[in-house]
Amino acid sequence: MPPIAVSGTSSEPYWRYTLAGVKTVFAHPQVQRLIPICIFTHGGFLAVQSLWIGPWLRTVEGQPATEAATTLLALGITVMLSHLAMSWLGLRLNTWRLSIDRVLIVGCLLMLLFTAAAITNLWDNPLLAWSLVFVTTSVSGLIYAKTTLAFPVEMGGRANTGINFVVFAGAFGMQWGLGLITDLAISIGQSEAQALKTAFIGWAFMQAVALIWLVRNPEPQPPRR
Repeated sequence: MPPIAVSGTSSEPYWRYTLAGVKTVFAHPQVQRLIPICIFTHGGFLAVQSLWIGPWLRTVEGQPATEAATTLLALGITVMLSHLAMSWLGLRLNTWRLSIDRVLIVGCLLMLLFTAAAITNLWDNPLLAWSLVFVTTSVSGLIYAKTTLAFPVEMGGRANTGINFVVFAGAFGMQWGLGLITDLAISIGQSEAQALKTAFIGWAFMQAVALIWLVRNPEPQPPRR
C-alpha cells in the first residue's frame, strides 16, 4: 500500500492528499472484495428496511395499515437489539478464536436463506420471517471491522469513511433499483404484489452474487501495526 502523508505535515495540496487516500482505500483488495456485500447485502437491507418492507407487508402479506405499523415497530426493535448484540459479540470473536471472515460469510449465507424463506412465505408469519432476515443482517456490519483491520491504524478512519460511502450509495441505489424492477414488472402485466415479489427475488439474487464474489476472492492479510 503506498504511503500516505499525515495530514498537516504534507506539502501537497489538501485535495491531492484526500484523493490519494481515496485511491489507496478503494485500490485495496479487501475493500474490493467487500464492495458487493456493501451494496447488495448491507445496502439492500437498508433499502428494504427504510422503504420497501412497508409496501411488502401491506401489498404482499395483506396486512392492514395498523398491523403493518406494529410489525414495522417490532422489526425496528429487532434491528436495534441485534446490532447491539453484534457489537458485543464482535469484540469477542478473537477471544473465541472465530474468524471474522468466516462469521461474515456464514451470516450473509443465513441472511440469503432467510430472505428466500421470507419471499416464499415459508414460515407463514411475516414478523418471524423478516425478523430472521434482519437479525442475520447485523452480521454484515462486520464489513466495518474487516475494513479497519485491513489498513494501518492511521488509515482506519478514511477506510471506514470510504466503505460507509459505498454502503449508503448502495442503499439509495437499491431503493431506486427495487422500485424500477417493480415498475417494470407491473408494466408487463404483473400485479403489484407479484411485482414486489419479483423485485425482492432480484435482491436475493444479488445477495447470492455478492456472497459468491466474497468467497471466491481470497482474504488479504491485514498489515496492522
